[in-house]
Amino acid sequence: MTDVQFADLVVRDASHRAPRVLARALRDVSLSHRWIAAIKWAQRDLEGELRDCAGRRDSDAAERRARVEALREVLAGRRREAAALIAGRGSCVPVPAAGSERELRRAAGELAVDRLIEAHRAEFTVLLVEEFERLGVAVPGRVARHLERHVAEGAAAGIPVRVVT
Repeated sequence: MTDVQFADLVVRDASHRAPRVLARALRDVSLSHRWIAAIKWAQRDLEGELRDCAGRRDSDAAERRARVEALREVLAGRRREAAALIAGRGSCVPVPAAGSERELRRAAGELAVDRLIEAHRAEFTVLLVEEFERLGVAVPGRVARHLERHVAEGAAAGIPVRVVT
């Protein structure tokens, strides 16, 4: 993904228009520095938009300023989230500090999914591999590397896991 495409994804995530899987992928600690750089780029772009409509008093300009301010606030939160990931204090799911009931329910659901995956890592990895194979997609090396370890951990915990090959 090019830097421009990545920055576009960051803005779509902040605007709540990114697919869930991509929004979650942004929160991988290995992408944190790139995420922050894209956020800074988007914040500079938004500052330019505010300067462009600074002297205008029409309703379109007021609406545009309100949208830009809201997006700036979300991007500032995302930047703090990325910094927390780098510092090792972060979650892979954004939790709104204060949000609508709908946003909080969504965050709760995503956190529950993460906890469920973590609690049943072996089964999840096996199911993931099965789905890759069912769809005829190559299993990513990262998943393949973890498969044997996750199955061994599951077996040690007394969790029966069948591996389909």
